[in-house]
Amino acid sequence: MRAVLSRSRRPGRERSERIALRVARPLIDGHCVISPFALSVHCTLDGQDSPTLRAVLESGPQPVHGVCQCLALTLAGRHLEPGPFVFFHPRAVTEDSARLAAALDAGQAAGMQLSMRPADG
Repeated sequence: MRAVLSRSRRPGRERSERIALRVARPLIDGHCVISPFALSVHCTLDGQDSPTLRAVLESGPQPVHGVCQCLALTLAGRHLEPGPFVFFHPRAVTEDSARLAAALDAGQAAGMQLSMRPADG
């Protein structure tokens, strides 16, 4: 499963770069950071069903964590890729879970996108 974090809300450019710098510095050093940019995570399903996947689709807000191989930050016009990182949120919800569960039931979930976002917005 491939995970990609996305951001949909952005503060002003100058403020955004200051925040990105504050996120990037400790992240590059291997520390944990809180980022306002990571508003959702998207995973591509491989079509395999499992009790864990069903729990993600059928439960309400729940903790979610994973490893993402790509993180790109732009600071002062320079593109940085610090490398793989672990993400975590204590209360995430799956978007469109009924459609994904139906596709799993029909054996047609391969290639579909599972999206999770914080339960509190």
